[in-house]
Amino acid sequence: MAAAVSLCLLGALTATMPFAREATRNSEIILPAYAAATFTLEIVTSALLFALYNVQRSRSLLLLASGYLFSALGDRLIKPHPYSE
Repeated sequence: MAAAVSLCLLGALTATMPFAREATRNSEIILPAYAAATFTLEIVTSALLFALYNVQRSRSLLLLASGYLFSALGDRLIKPHPYSE
């Protein structure tokens, strides 16, 4: 199963290689959505890791969960609009 997925991904990479140097136009509209999705994924990951820490009491889980939380909140507090000019 993993080999099939890897081969599919490799095929997709090979198929898109000719377009790698072409500039994308008018793609700025998706950047806020990308930032929101990244923020949401980091917050959810942090919450799940904190819940796992609550069960297992592993210091490494606490450190990892805190890192995800800092990454999610820290980036937004330091630079509220990371993709704006």
